[in-house]
Amino acid sequence: MIGLGVVGTALLPVALASGPGGAPWGPCSAAVLVAAACAFVVGLFIVYSTIGLAFEQRRPVFRTLRALGIPARVLTGLLLLELVFLALVAGLAGVVMGYGVAVLLLPDVSATLRGLYGADVPGTLELRASWWLAGLGIAVLGTLVSSAESLWRVSRLPMLAPAQPR
Repeated sequence: MIGLGVVGTALLPVALASGPGGAPWGPCSAAVLVAAACAFVVGLFIVYSTIGLAFEQRRPVFRTLRALGIPARVLTGLLLLELVFLALVAGLAGVVMGYGVAVLLLPDVSATLRGLYGADVPGTLELRASWWLAGLGIAVLGTLVSSAESLWRVSRLPMLAPAQPR
């Protein structure tokens, strides 16, 4: 279950899962969520820079396509489709690799939690469909947020824009 909690000065979603004896994992969940949010923001900057550079290097191609009569809306739509496809492929790879890492780490993590807190952690993982969808959704959402400015620039590219990078 997810609720809202104050972490530092931010209002963030906090997992309300129960730990050993029904005690909430509040501080642990909050720390993990803050670390995940920081990693997501860093990832947004990396994707933003990558997309910006890729679009800048492809600017002469976009100019040529515009000069050949491709409407800006069509060009932007095709680029958006390309980005969503790449985000889905990367998100799928991320979910699969994340599951693989979790399977490899589960025995050690469960032993540590059992030794430190007496927690009874099951020895198997369950990968729900909602987790697949959440992973893919986060990948697509991050890509769309990161690419918004670059897509906006391509949509405003004049038909006879100079071929040189800005």
